[in-house]
Amino acid sequence: MTLPLTVLLMTLPLTVLLMTLLLTVLLMTLPLTVLLMTLLSTVLLMTLPLTVLLMTLPLTVLVMTLPFTVLLMTLLLTVLVMTLLTVLLMTLLLTVLVMTLLLTVLVMTLPLTVLLMTIIMSLVSLSQRVNVGCGPAEERVLLTGLHAVADIYCENCKTTLGWKYEHAFESSQKYKEGKFIIELAHMIKDNGWD
Repeated sequence: MTLPLTVLLMTLPLTVLLMTLLLTVLLMTLPLTVLLMTLLSTVLLMTLPLTVLLMTLPLTVLVMTLPFTVLLMTLLLTVLVMTLLTVLLMTLLLTVLVMTLLLTVLVMTLPLTVLLMTIIMSLVSLSQRVNVGCGPAEERVLLTGLHAVADIYCENCKTTLGWKYEHAFESSQKYKEGKFIIELAHMIKDNGWD
């Protein structure tokens, strides 16, 4: 019990010395601490307007440039919309032009198409027709001597027909079909035409 008390009593002068030293240092540095705090406060107060200005500058710039930004955005949007409308209108006009052109070509070529189809159907009909006076029997036509006067031979009838009918031969030149000539020659012969 006496040992702690003895230690305490022995260290008491040292403790008092240390406390006195700390208090002395504190008192000696107090003016310097006060000076530093005052200096920091002064600097803070002096730079406060600049800090406030720097903080408000972006907002000020944003507010000042907002009308210009809105104008640019409106202009860009207007240009985009006009471009899209122009492209759509041009595409529509081009489509209408192409359709009109195709329709015009179709209408202009329709008579020629009808004429060609009529000629083809006539040739098919002539090639399938059974000649008058020869019956349904198959026949071969021999055209000999491509002159102004043609000798037309019908094997089914075993006769030469139309040897003096120039118009029959001229018709054959147009159609290139001998059966038509035989048909015409039989009609002339059966009707007693010279």
